[in-house]
Amino acid sequence: MPLPFYLRSPTIRYTLVSCHKISGIWAFFSKIAVHYSLKNTAMAKSNFKTIDEYHSIFPGDVVERMQAIRELVHKVVPDAEEVISYQIPAFKIGNKYYLIYYSAYPKHLSLSSPWSENLLKEFEADLTGIKVSKSAIQFPHDKPLPLGLIERILKFRMVERDMMTRKG
Repeated sequence: MPLPFYLRSPTIRYTLVSCHKISGIWAFFSKIAVHYSLKNTAMAKSNFKTIDEYHSIFPGDVVERMQAIRELVHKVVPDAEEVISYQIPAFKIGNKYYLIYYSAYPKHLSLSSPWSENLLKEFEADLTGIKVSKSAIQFPHDKPLPLGLIERILKFRMVERDMMTRKG
């Protein structure tokens, strides 16, 4: 029996899976959504321990793009620690500061973090034509990955971190 259309959408599937903790009614639906996810998408795995494990479920061209970001982070911030947070790759500095997260989707890579207003203003011109929110920047797979821009964002994030460290 095919699933109803509202359980086929990745966004709805994520919402339903998230809601199972809130309401016993949603628990039944979340099991259906997870079952469907396991059979039909690579993203259903939700117990990644390393970035390599996360990368292993994607096709080679997507892995190359993610690996380019990973290598760039280590070039710009050599002491960044690789971690999995919220089941996606992240880079942590010290005990609490998460520099960036990244994740892959069928049509784009997302670079994410809670972006400051200053960062969004600083890179506003560079981000024209790219889907941007307060927490994510989406780089479409059908366009070259702007590594120069990502490097500048990483450096800006480090300056923000240093300013926060001096204040607190």
